[in-house]
Amino acid sequence: MKKLWITVLVTVICLATTFAQQNNTTKSTNNNNLSISVSTNPDTLVAGFIEYGVTISNVSYTGAGVSLGSFFCDTLGALQMNKGIVLSSGRVVDAQGPNNSQSTSSSSGGPGDPDLAQLSSHIILDAAVLEFDLIPENNFLAFNFVFGSEEYPEFANSSFNDVFGFFITGPDPAGGQYNSKNIALIPGTDQYISIANINNGINFNGPCVNCEYLINNTGGPELEYDAYTTLIPVSVFVVPGQQYHLKIAIGDCSDRLLDSGIFLQSPSLKSYTVVGIPEPEKLDEAFIIPNPAGNDGRLQLQTASGMHIKAELIDITGRTVTTISDEYMPAGNHSFHLKNTDLEGLYFVRLQTGENTQVLKVIF
Repeated sequence: MKKLWITVLVTVICLATTFAQQNNTTKSTNNNNLSISVSTNPDTLVAGFIEYGVTISNVSYTGAGVSLGSFFCDTLGALQMNKGIVLSSGRVVDAQGPNNSQSTSSSSGGPGDPDLAQLSSHIILDAAVLEFDLIPENNFLAFNFVFGSEEYPEFANSSFNDVFGFFITGPDPAGGQYNSKNIALIPGTDQYISIANINNGINFNGPCVNCEYLINNTGGPELEYDAYTTLIPVSVFVVPGQQYHLKIAIGDCSDRLLDSGIFLQSPSLKSYTVVGIPEPEKLDEAFIIPNPAGNDGRLQLQTASGMHIKAELIDITGRTVTTISDEYMPAGNHSFHLKNTDLEGLYFVRLQTGENTQVLKVIF
């Protein structure tokens, strides 16, 4: 909760935290295995972010020096990652745990970001922005991340909706251009990720808003943030050999108080080929619930008229893992279990009706 003393000491927070404490560039504690350090070399960070199939150039960082850094764990730990890049709306080292009742709040005094402001529909402050050009070798681009915040859980449904985005610009394989298209989305949806869109209500008492992706970190030993997301994959179809611009940004929403951060897994940025799969289109009559699917994932179909539908579960290479259904379906609602035993990671459901093909992402 934003304490009453914040209104009295906001100047101290914004100035003393930003200037007097900037010399603290590394933080780790004995009761966890996570170490976070400030970095002054974004080129090195991005180079370590690459897994394969991507060429990087023109790396730049805009924001406070204390808001960009790296993290390392000697085990997978709470983040389910060993190492990577961290950006914060405050000081990255303050994301270091353990979690306690004292909220972490710092301010760089910096400006906002227009793309983040458009996502949130609120003023953005203290933005940290890492961006670069890239050329993918293949038709699919992907990486992994975790988002965490001190705004949880008290401000889950308020205007203090700290937000971030991964904005891509370049050729759209389906035609036209991506123009700062945000690909940091709740899996299986077109909804951006923020405090408001992934939470379990004030004080974790519900109602659930995509809370299957949220981890309550109360008393957690590794991170200070009161909650953070599960490891979430990001992906987008691209044109091989063409240049794209990727902008990774986070900021405080509506005020400069209480920090949020994004953790990018290194290495995880990669480009590979998805065989025989056109650019996916999201249609209202076909969806997967829940997604990630777990053991209870189901394919839900709604047909306005009778038709023959072939539904297959395929992997990222286009190989058929299993045929879900291959039959005539009358008009109405239809539901199929995805039978995901022993499957893990990113897969697709391919639906074929005559010459028409639709593809849905599913995460196990």
